[in-house]
Amino acid sequence: MTTTPGPGPSQLAKSLEPEEIDQRRSLWCPAYESCLMLALRAGWRSWTCEHCVLFQEAGPHRRRVAAHSFHARPGDGSPGDAPRPVLR
Repeated sequence: MTTTPGPGPSQLAKSLEPEEIDQRRSLWCPAYESCLMLALRAGWRSWTCEHCVLFQEAGPHRRRVAAHSFHARPGDGSPGDAPRPVLR
């Protein structure tokens, strides 16, 4: 597994099961799309937000959002305003 310091995704060796996604990724995060693109460009099989500082800071909010909708994400933020993920 590759872990990044600060905001950013961590590589996983195997794909997540659909029921794991809400628990291991922050679908609502303003950086989600940037992290997804980073993982795709790096050729990762799967990835998680669990080691990201944004995931740790937003735990209660993430659980509340996940409880209401599988695809819940705010649509009011611009992707350009999101924290930039780091791949090392």
